[in-house]
Amino acid sequence: MAVVPSTLAHECMDNFDSIVKGDDLGAIKASFSNSVSFKTPELSAWLKGNEYLENTTSIRISFGIYTEEAATQLHIPHLAGRLTAFVWPMVAAEEKPPFNLGTIDPL
Repeated sequence: MAVVPSTLAHECMDNFDSIVKGDDLGAIKASFSNSVSFKTPELSAWLKGNEYLENTTSIRISFGIYTEEAATQLHIPHLAGRLTAFVWPMVAAEEKPPFNLGTIDPL
């Protein structure tokens, strides 16, 4: 669990859109996840320690599918092509750095 660069999150979100709206059933099935879990102590610490939280107007959950590049940069190459979720603090309509790296089920 960690704050991840917004550019990587958007790359994964774009990948999600491309795969889910496409017709490659194999890629859609390969990305399958039942859930993404975040450990309570780590998520609570992130929420309490987030410099933007004081002004946060909402929190958005966005889906993404890890690209090879994102999975490599995040040191989780075995999760390339898998569905994930990004937790975004929002200040008005402006995105702040997202939180990611929960546990994907099934692995």
